[in-house]
Amino acid sequence: MTRDGQSKNSARDFNVIYTFPENNIEQTKIETARTIIRPIKMEDQFFIWKELYGNRETMKFYHDRIPRTLKRVSSDVIGWNDLFLQGIPYSAYVVISKDSSSQKIGLIVIEARQEHDAQPGVAQIFYLFAQKFRGNGFGTESVNAFVNYFVKEQLAKNQKFLVQGYSLQALEMSALLENQASIKLIENHLKPSSMKEEERYGEKRKIYQIQY
Repeated sequence: MTRDGQSKNSARDFNVIYTFPENNIEQTKIETARTIIRPIKMEDQFFIWKELYGNRETMKFYHDRIPRTLKRVSSDVIGWNDLFLQGIPYSAYVVISKDSSSQKIGLIVIEARQEHDAQPGVAQIFYLFAQKFRGNGFGTESVNAFVNYFVKEQLAKNQKFLVQGYSLQALEMSALLENQASIKLIENHLKPSSMKEEERYGEKRKIYQIQY
């Protein structure tokens, strides 16, 4: 922990470096060799809609596969942004390419569900990348950095950031059986502790947990 309250870590895999100011979470920044991951901002809503949640091809393997309206996306972005302003890190993070274009390429969401059937201490994680940036390792690089370094070394070790009243003990994620790219990412790079198959969003999926 540095004097200014920022936590930093570097790792050999993907050259991960992150800054996490606990009292100013909206200034969080995670860097890999090719990407920057930062909290979502209101200015991101058009990208989120056009390239991700509103894009039928991008949504093909995500949740219920149904594209969302701009109105729905705007509402989601407002909610995610409000969480950061409240000092809650369980929210949405935009992935940006570090090349000269600095294009936004994807979204990583970590969610502390409050529904009655949510597991205490277990957060959900989702990720989605624009179609034109798939197949070149951006997802593997950024999701690996987010899960294996930032979440593991900051959120899971901090008693301040609770899920249903408990410290973060596990991450849960899912993948459609036909989504081999996501299955490969999870199984080869995130090293889940357990896997089961069950129906969610109307279709059978692999459900993984990573224990901390």
